[in-house]
Amino acid sequence: MRILSVTLLSVLVTGLSGCSDSEESSSVYGTLTLANSQSSDNLSSLELNKKVSCKRDANFGYVALDLRNSTGNAQLVVQIKGFESTAREYTCRQAEDNKTEGSVGGKFDACSVYAEVPNADASTVSNGYSMFRDEAIKSLEVFSYEGDCKVSFVQVSPTAKGSVSCTKMVQTKYRGATKNPIRANETANVTASFDCALE
Repeated sequence: MRILSVTLLSVLVTGLSGCSDSEESSSVYGTLTLANSQSSDNLSSLELNKKVSCKRDANFGYVALDLRNSTGNAQLVVQIKGFESTAREYTCRQAEDNKTEGSVGGKFDACSVYAEVPNADASTVSNGYSMFRDEAIKSLEVFSYEGDCKVSFVQVSPTAKGSVSCTKMVQTKYRGATKNPIRANETANVTASFDCALE
């Protein structure tokens, strides 16, 4: 009788663990879509089911989201400066001192968006799109972001929930490597959604 009880307990614990793993693997924290790509990277809605980061630093008013797909070849990164505890829209702009040769300067004003999608010819590597320079790169790679980029929050606590809409994002990564040179006319439109509990 005692052996039977232990066996039943073992089965119950194993079964519960299996449910937990299943629920975690089926979570969706966002979606990512790419359109009007000059590099044939157009991508219909792709689910982001891996949460790398969904954090808020209340002391500095900073939020960082990093969401990816299960294979790691798609990614959405959103950063907010001056984050407020109310549902609102942020307009992302490239910092003026990020547009010129030399250092990266302040990188961005208010917010920023970066997206990676599977390369059209090889799904195991990614192409990346940005609206600011993230490295002190050569003069040939200097660019000015000419698109319109917005991050909208419809909920901020305890879950960050909202959407991203950025036009003319510049391709800064190609086939898994930093693009050199970067061509400001090689762009794509990025739309995305996010829904993750803030840590």
